[in-house]
Amino acid sequence: MISEIVLNLPSKEAINIFKNFIYKYGNNSLSKVVNPSQEKIIDLPLFIYPKFYMRMYGLETDFYYDINKYLSNQENDFGMFNTFVTILYYGLSEKLLICNDEFPFYRGGVISKKELKIIEDNYKSNKNLYYCKNFLSFSKSEKEAEKFLRKNLGCDNSLYPVKFIIKNNLSNDNLMSNVEMRHYSGIASEKEVLFLPLSCFKIIDVWDSLFNKTNIKIIKLNYVGMYYKSK
Repeated sequence: MISEIVLNLPSKEAINIFKNFIYKYGNNSLSKVVNPSQEKIIDLPLFIYPKFYMRMYGLETDFYYDINKYLSNQENDFGMFNTFVTILYYGLSEKLLICNDEFPFYRGGVISKKELKIIEDNYKSNKNLYYCKNFLSFSKSEKEAEKFLRKNLGCDNSLYPVKFIIKNNLSNDNLMSNVEMRHYSGIASEKEVLFLPLSCFKIIDVWDSLFNKTNIKIIKLNYVGMYYKSK
C-alpha cells in the first residue's frame, strides 16, 4: 500500500484542482486551511500539506460530512477526494502525521441494520474481515465513546446502536492507518483517533448488550492493516 501511494502522489495540478473544489464551499476556515500559502502564489513542497489537510478534516464542516457520504457509497475510487486521502497516507508514511497504537479504542454510534446483518453473517460464516471505505472516528476513552452512543439511542428503525471495540493490533506493517487527532480536532477531551479509508479489521466477536435500558450490539475487532484490492 505504501508503494502504491508513493508512486501515485498528486501533482501540483491535482492539488490546485482540489483547492478550487474546496473554495466552492464558501467557508473561510476551509479556504484558509486548504491553501497554506494564503494569498501568496508559492509552489509549496508536498510535506507542507498533510497537517493542513488533517486540520481541515478536524473542522467538521460540510466537507467532513460530504467526504464520508461520498466514500460510504463508492466501491472503487475516492473521486474528487483522492488528493485529500492520498496526501494523508503520504503524511503517515513520512511520519509527518502521528499515528497511535495504544489499543484498545472505542467507537459509539449507529450503523444501518443492513450493514449490521452483513457483519453478523460474515462473523458466523468465518468471513470475518471488515474494512471501512470512509473515515472512522474512535476514542481512547470508553466513556467518550459512550457519550456518542447515548446520543444515538433514539435512532430510527433503519439504524441500530452499536459500540465498537478495537482490542489489539495484528498488523505486521510499520504504518498504522490512523491519525492521532489531538492536534487537529480542537477537542482534546475526546481523545480521538481517526482511522483512514481502507483500514481493515478482523471481527472477533459480536454480541447483544443493554446500554441505558436500550438494546445495542457490541462488535469487537482487531486491527489488521490496510485493505488492498489487487488489479
